[in-house]
Amino acid sequence: MTADYVAINASGLEEACSSLTIQNATNKVITLSFDGSTDHRFLPVGATWLLEAQTNNQPASKVSLLPRGTIVYVKGDTGTGDVYLSGCYV
Repeated sequence: MTADYVAINASGLEEACSSLTIQNATNKVITLSFDGSTDHRFLPVGATWLLEAQTNNQPASKVSLLPRGTIVYVKGDTGTGDVYLSGCYV
């Protein structure tokens, strides 16, 4: 971890995903970003965040996906452990 954002999936999502799960298995609080500069979400030690694109869909009755190529960035204090990212697509 560093004080600056680092991509945890540098090549981006391989497919458009309907959901992402991000797990903070480190011993430090981490900050997530989808543009590499804006703080979008804080994730406490041991926490998991499930981001479901369809749940946040507007307008209703359309299919919502996180675009292929989406990069997730993370920053935080130096610690031990890993950050895990997984996505679901059909």
